[in-house]
Amino acid sequence: MVKKLLKNITVVLMSVSLAAALVACGTESKSDDADKKDTAATATEAADKDTEVASAKVDFTELSKAMISSDATMPDMTVLYGTDDLAADYFVQVAEDFDFDKVDNFFFAYAEAGSPETIAVVYVKDAADASKCEKGLRKAVDSRIDRANTYAPEQVEVLDSAEIYSEGNYVVLIIGGNSDSIKAAFEAELAK
Repeated sequence: MVKKLLKNITVVLMSVSLAAALVACGTESKSDDADKKDTAATATEAADKDTEVASAKVDFTELSKAMISSDATMPDMTVLYGTDDLAADYFVQVAEDFDFDKVDNFFFAYAEAGSPETIAVVYVKDAADASKCEKGLRKAVDSRIDRANTYAPEQVEVLDSAEIYSEGNYVVLIIGGNSDSIKAAFEAELAK
Protein backbone atom coordinates (compact mmCIF):
# COMPACT_ATOMS: atom_id res chain seq x y z
CA MET A 1 0.00 0.00 0.00
CA VAL A 2 2.81 2.39 0.93
CA LYS A 3 4.69 1.54 -2.28
CA LYS A 4 1.60 2.25 -4.37
CA LEU A 5 1.06 5.56 -2.58
CA LEU A 6 4.71 6.51 -3.13
CA LYS A 7 4.43 5.62 -6.81
CA ASN A 8 1.29 7.74 -7.16
CA ILE A 9 2.94 10.68 -5.42
CA THR A 10 6.01 10.27 -7.64
CA VAL A 11 3.87 10.28 -10.78
CA VAL A 12 2.09 13.45 -9.66
CA LEU A 13 5.39 15.16 -8.77
CA MET A 14 6.96 14.16 -12.08
CA SER A 15 3.89 15.43 -13.96
CA VAL A 16 4.00 18.76 -12.14
CA SER A 17 7.75 19.04 -12.80
CA LEU A 18 7.24 18.29 -16.46
CA ALA A 19 4.42 20.81 -16.73
CA ALA A 20 6.56 23.46 -15.03
CA ALA A 21 9.44 22.71 -17.38
CA LEU A 22 7.15 23.02 -20.37
CA VAL A 23 5.82 26.37 -19.25
CA ALA A 24 9.19 27.73 -18.13
CA CYS A 25 11.15 26.64 -21.16
CA GLY A 26 8.80 27.80 -23.91
CA THR A 27 8.85 24.35 -25.47
CA GLU A 28 7.73 23.20 -28.89
CA SER A 29 6.12 19.86 -29.62
CA LYS A 30 7.03 17.70 -32.60
CA SER A 31 3.37 17.82 -33.58
CA ASP A 32 3.45 21.62 -33.68
CA ASP A 33 3.39 22.66 -37.33
CA ALA A 34 4.41 26.25 -36.61
CA ASP A 35 7.61 27.40 -38.25
CA LYS A 36 10.64 27.06 -36.02
CA LYS A 37 13.63 29.35 -35.88
CA ASP A 38 16.21 28.75 -38.56
CA THR A 39 19.22 27.47 -36.66
CA ALA A 40 21.51 28.02 -39.61
CA ALA A 41 21.32 31.78 -39.00
CA THR A 42 22.49 31.27 -35.42
CA ALA A 43 25.38 29.11 -36.59
CA THR A 44 26.39 31.78 -39.11
CA GLU A 45 26.29 34.50 -36.44
CA ALA A 46 28.55 32.40 -34.19
CA ALA A 47 31.01 31.87 -37.02
CA ASP A 48 31.07 35.59 -37.75
CA LYS A 49 31.91 36.40 -34.13
CA ASP A 50 34.89 34.07 -34.01
CA THR A 51 36.14 32.56 -37.23
CA GLU A 52 37.99 29.83 -35.34
CA VAL A 53 34.79 28.54 -33.78
CA ALA A 54 33.16 25.66 -35.66
CA SER A 55 29.48 25.96 -36.49
CA ALA A 56 26.95 23.24 -37.05
CA LYS A 57 26.28 22.56 -40.71
CA VAL A 58 22.87 20.95 -40.26
CA ASP A 59 19.49 22.48 -39.52
CA PHE A 60 18.70 21.27 -36.01
CA THR A 61 14.95 21.50 -36.57
CA GLU A 62 15.19 19.13 -39.53
CA LEU A 63 17.68 16.93 -37.67
CA SER A 64 15.34 16.54 -34.69
CA LYS A 65 12.35 15.77 -36.92
CA ALA A 66 14.31 13.16 -38.88
CA MET A 67 15.68 11.43 -35.80
CA ILE A 68 12.37 11.37 -33.91
CA SER A 69 10.32 10.22 -36.91
CA SER A 70 12.82 7.46 -37.77
CA ASP A 71 11.41 5.31 -34.97
CA ALA A 72 7.64 4.87 -34.90
CA THR A 73 7.83 3.43 -31.36
CA MET A 74 8.97 6.73 -29.86
CA PRO A 75 6.29 8.55 -27.84
CA ASP A 76 5.25 12.14 -28.55
CA MET A 77 8.29 14.28 -27.87
CA THR A 78 8.78 17.85 -26.71
CA VAL A 79 11.78 19.49 -28.35
CA LEU A 80 13.97 22.29 -27.01
CA TYR A 81 16.34 24.05 -29.39
CA GLY A 82 19.60 25.82 -28.59
CA THR A 83 18.36 28.93 -30.36
CA ASP A 84 15.86 29.48 -27.53
CA ASP A 85 17.51 31.39 -24.66
CA LEU A 86 15.46 29.53 -22.07
CA ALA A 87 16.58 26.21 -23.54
CA ALA A 88 20.14 27.10 -22.57
CA ASP A 89 19.14 27.06 -18.90
CA TYR A 90 17.59 23.64 -19.39
CA PHE A 91 20.74 22.36 -21.14
CA VAL A 92 22.92 23.44 -18.21
CA GLN A 93 20.69 21.41 -15.88
CA VAL A 94 20.83 18.36 -18.15
CA ALA A 95 24.50 18.23 -19.18
CA GLU A 96 25.97 18.37 -15.73
CA ASP A 97 29.44 19.86 -15.32
CA PHE A 98 29.70 21.00 -18.95
CA ASP A 99 30.30 24.66 -19.80
CA PHE A 100 27.44 25.86 -22.01
CA ASP A 101 29.73 28.50 -23.58
CA LYS A 102 31.41 25.61 -25.42
CA VAL A 103 28.14 24.73 -27.20
CA ASP A 104 27.31 26.12 -30.64
CA ASN A 105 23.86 24.55 -30.94
CA PHE A 106 21.74 21.66 -29.71
CA PHE A 107 18.33 20.10 -29.57
CA PHE A 108 16.92 18.09 -26.71
CA ALA A 109 13.79 15.98 -27.20
CA TYR A 110 12.09 14.22 -24.32
CA ALA A 111 8.92 12.18 -23.95
CA GLU A 112 5.88 14.31 -23.19
CA ALA A 113 4.33 11.59 -21.02
CA GLY A 114 7.25 11.56 -18.58
CA SER A 115 8.71 8.26 -19.78
CA PRO A 116 12.51 8.17 -20.11
CA GLU A 117 12.81 8.29 -23.93
CA THR A 118 15.19 11.09 -24.93
CA ILE A 119 17.08 12.14 -28.04
CA ALA A 120 19.63 14.94 -27.96
CA VAL A 121 22.30 16.24 -30.29
CA VAL A 122 24.84 18.81 -29.13
CA TYR A 123 27.26 20.58 -31.46
CA VAL A 124 30.31 21.77 -29.52
CA LYS A 125 32.45 24.59 -30.88
CA ASP A 126 35.66 22.59 -30.47
CA ALA A 127 35.72 18.84 -31.21
CA ALA A 128 38.18 18.44 -28.33
CA ASP A 129 35.30 19.26 -25.96
CA ALA A 130 33.06 16.46 -27.27
CA SER A 131 34.33 13.92 -24.74
CA LYS A 132 33.69 16.38 -21.88
CA CYS A 133 30.16 16.89 -23.14
CA GLU A 134 29.69 13.11 -23.32
CA LYS A 135 30.80 12.84 -19.68
CA GLY A 136 28.32 15.57 -18.66
CA LEU A 137 25.48 13.76 -20.42
CA ARG A 138 26.56 10.41 -18.92
CA LYS A 139 26.54 11.96 -15.45
CA ALA A 140 23.02 13.28 -16.09
CA VAL A 141 21.81 9.85 -17.24
CA ASP A 142 23.39 8.24 -14.19
CA SER A 143 21.55 10.75 -11.98
CA ARG A 144 18.28 9.84 -13.71
CA ILE A 145 19.00 6.16 -13.11
CA ASP A 146 19.62 6.83 -9.41
CA ARG A 147 16.30 8.70 -9.13
CA ALA A 148 14.47 6.03 -11.14
CA ASN A 149 15.76 3.30 -8.84
CA THR A 150 13.90 5.02 -6.04
CA TYR A 151 10.83 6.47 -7.73
CA ALA A 152 10.28 4.68 -11.06
CA PRO A 153 12.12 1.36 -11.14
CA GLU A 154 10.32 0.35 -14.35
CA GLN A 155 12.30 3.06 -16.17
CA VAL A 156 15.76 1.85 -15.12
CA GLU A 157 16.12 -0.70 -17.92
CA VAL A 158 15.38 1.93 -20.58
CA LEU A 159 17.78 4.42 -18.96
CA ASP A 160 20.48 1.74 -18.71
CA SER A 161 20.28 1.34 -22.49
CA ALA A 162 21.27 4.98 -23.04
CA GLU A 163 23.77 5.49 -25.83
CA ILE A 164 26.06 8.49 -25.81
CA TYR A 165 28.65 8.97 -28.52
CA SER A 166 30.36 11.68 -30.50
CA GLU A 167 31.14 12.19 -34.14
CA GLY A 168 33.42 15.15 -34.74
CA ASN A 169 31.83 18.13 -33.00
CA TYR A 170 28.47 16.35 -32.57
CA VAL A 171 27.56 14.58 -29.34
CA VAL A 172 24.51 12.31 -29.50
CA LEU A 173 22.33 10.96 -26.68
CA ILE A 174 19.69 8.30 -27.37
CA ILE A 175 17.57 6.80 -24.60
CA GLY A 176 14.97 4.21 -25.60
CA GLY A 177 13.54 3.41 -28.98
CA ASN A 178 15.34 1.77 -31.87
CA SER A 179 18.76 3.35 -31.58
CA ASP A 180 19.92 1.89 -34.90
CA SER A 181 17.21 3.67 -36.89
CA ILE A 182 17.74 6.89 -34.93
CA LYS A 183 21.50 6.73 -35.58
CA ALA A 184 20.87 6.08 -39.27
CA ALA A 185 18.65 9.17 -39.45
CA PHE A 186 21.40 11.20 -37.77
CA GLU A 187 23.98 9.96 -40.28
CA ALA A 188 21.67 10.66 -43.23
CA GLU A 189 21.12 14.27 -42.09
CA LEU A 190 24.87 14.82 -41.68
CA ALA A 191 25.48 13.46 -45.18
CA LYS A 192 23.15 16.03 -46.79
